[in-house]
Amino acid sequence: MSTIEHIDVSISSADRWQLARAAISFQSLISWDHAWTGAAEADEPLNGDGARALPVLAAELHRGLGNAQQGAVWLHNFVLTTGPSVLSEALAQQAHAARSNDMADLADLLTEFGGSIGELAEAGYAGFVEAEAAEHLSISQQLTTILGGGAGGDLTLRMRCKLADLTIVAGLVTAVVPPHAHATGIIAAGAAARRAWHCRKLDERETASLSGQTDS
Repeated sequence: MSTIEHIDVSISSADRWQLARAAISFQSLISWDHAWTGAAEADEPLNGDGARALPVLAAELHRGLGNAQQGAVWLHNFVLTTGPSVLSEALAQQAHAARSNDMADLADLLTEFGGSIGELAEAGYAGFVEAEAAEHLSISQQLTTILGGGAGGDLTLRMRCKLADLTIVAGLVTAVVPPHAHATGIIAAGAAARRAWHCRKLDERETASLSGQTDS
């Protein structure tokens, strides 16, 4: 069985490192948010261990937001510089090659999202950058509230959905940069997160809001 054909998308060694760093940062932040939510919404009273752990989790979220912001900036710039249409064409070719090599899962994901890589990159980047400052403030306020005996929450739905979009884009770029083996897992993780958080409904609300602003 032949391997997936190489699609000529130019990427330097430094950019390969940046791509890996970006993909890790998005998934890491989602994981830290999960840990924070579980600790912040726990039913049992806050004990000594919990009181010590929460500031550590909050610090990881702050650090994670910073890392993901850097990843979002790099990824957005890479997609625009390379050209969304160039990447979409490369992904279509890669989907065909994957299907020919009995890699249906990867082919289906590339077919579903490949044509929208430009839109996903723009929406993920813009939404993340707009929401980041408010997320930092919210985490700090929640930590104070929880340590004082109140309840906390998680990252906003908008932030989580934008992280899912960025994860998908990172996976799509990975799919056109050999080796391709882990691209399926990255794209699938972002797609699963979008489904779990019902991000399509958020997309529809944002589209309707933009349409209303245009009409007014």
